[in-house]
Amino acid sequence: DYTNHPRPPKMTVLYAIKLPAKSRDTGFANMQLLMQHSMLMSNGLATLNTINSIEQDVGYVDDETRKTFTAAPQTHPFIRTHLETGRKAIYVHPGKLACFEGWEAEESKVFVNGLLERVLTPVVAIVNNGDLVIWDNRALLHVAHTDYDPAEGRILHCMCLEGDVHYDAWLSFRFGA
Repeated sequence: DYTNHPRPPKMTVLYAIKLPAKSRDTGFANMQLLMQHSMLMSNGLATLNTINSIEQDVGYVDDETRKTFTAAPQTHPFIRTHLETGRKAIYVHPGKLACFEGWEAEESKVFVNGLLERVLTPVVAIVNNGDLVIWDNRALLHVAHTDYDPAEGRILHCMCLEGDVHYDAWLSFRFGA
């Protein structure tokens, strides 16, 4: 989440107060395991950077927020090293990906969506009222399913812990990456 920020959150904490009767599931995908896919290791993707902005084609982002974050796209490495473990992971948010540096927007989105569809099998977690869920954004990708009746409403408290700027030189020294 929030790859359109200079310091995307490292952790997200979600507390479910009221959820719809249907579709209480959230998908989580281990992006560190995705790094082990042979295609990723052999195609020179380690040098790619993503350019990220706020989603343009969704209804939940208000105009003021869109103006704030559309004006300041953020660049992050496509393959990122976890600051505490040294493990590499794909680091991309398909909704906030404007493009890869040097690529066209459509080409970038087709590549990422195709990659995720081919090699990603998310683990689905059922979130119930009263559940507290914590995940590491540096290692996981999550998707909240929206196949419920919006009239039912939902109340969730979310807290994000600010992340770090990714320093490739420091990580190379620390982990020999």
